[in-house]
Amino acid sequence: MYNRGDTDDAGWRYRIAQATPLFCRSCLDRHRSEAVPVTGMDRLKSVIFSELAIPGFGTAAFTLFLLHDKAATLLRDVPRQWPVLAFIGGLLLVAAQCLRSAWANNAHRRMPMQTETSRAFDFGDNGDSPFETTARTYAIRNGEHAAALKRLNAERSAGLLGPTQRRRESRASWVTAAVIAALALAAHYVRIG
Repeated sequence: MYNRGDTDDAGWRYRIAQATPLFCRSCLDRHRSEAVPVTGMDRLKSVIFSELAIPGFGTAAFTLFLLHDKAATLLRDVPRQWPVLAFIGGLLLVAAQCLRSAWANNAHRRMPMQTETSRAFDFGDNGDSPFETTARTYAIRNGEHAAALKRLNAERSAGLLGPTQRRRESRASWVTAAVIAALALAAHYVRIG
């Protein structure tokens, strides 16, 4: 799942979330038959054809140029050439970090294509907070499937929204308020003393 950045100026940010809804056997079989796996070449392209890989490959190329040009000189007199060797080591670390960032930030390009079955189920952004229990909104586009899922999860839903959960939330709120009050009181006494 891909979510837009928090503000219009933030650009696009991608967060991948996963859910495992209860699908019937025929839907699962249909999903498996339509699924197109992500290949090794797709994974490689997600990094190579990335703007984040340019500094990584550029730094690695410059490092290889330095090593090729100066390797004999550097290895003949290591004690005197250690600053250059340290610089080359730093360049290698920078290149590795750039390529690692390119891999991590392009995970959304390695997601498999959706199938007809996976398009039937969707969920919204993670909107949880310390004082809120409902983390996501879920949508099932087929009414019969939605009703069946609601029946299957009726007991669990009652537990999430029932009086026990409200008492737990209330207790968490009171504990948080007590901690804040204790910190404020401690700060007041420290300032006086």
